Amino acid sequence: MVAQVLPMQHITKQRERLWGYSMGKVQPKQQTVEDLFYDARDYDMSYMAHFIYFCLLKGKVLHNDCADKLSEVDLTDEEYREFEGMYKTNILNITPIKLFAIKQENENYIFYFGAKVEDVIALHEKRYCEKVTKVTNCHNQMIDKSIYCPETGTTKTFRQMMKEYKVFPCYVCEIQRQ
Repeated sequence: MVAQVLPMQHITKQRERLWGYSMGKVQPKQQTVEDLFYDARDYDMSYMAHFIYFCLLKGKVLHNDCADKLSEVDLTDEEYREFEGMYKTNILNITPIKLFAIKQENENYIFYFGAKVEDVIALHEKRYCEKVTKVTNCHNQMIDKSIYCPETGTTKTFRQMMKEYKVFPCYVCEIQRQ
């Protein structure tokens, strides 16, 4: 019995997003499995990167195959469980650090980088001496958003800022409500 592969809609949306990031690099119809794997890894698309890695390991696709071939891959129930285990344990170590936001009562947002929400909460409570009621993992929505820093006069994305930090969890910035 062949399992329903993966939510191919999820993979397709990630591919469309990747092609938007890498425009000019490789045209979508010419993109190879290997190109897509490296793009998925570079842009923190863990699900896609693990799926491609799994398909390569199982010989379902080759490095130089057209990326479209991935949508034709069928996994058995057992293979799907094996893939899910690989993805959930994050064997490729993709994006262990995420971007989190904590909303304060005054509608300001405080951003942190961290691997675990518990560590971010502890850092926030220590820094602001206030109980945290809600933490939002905003990594996928905000990581490529640019913010202006008046102190330095520069604009950077959260992804660029994350590369500047070495110790996590860490405070990133506070964005005040306008």
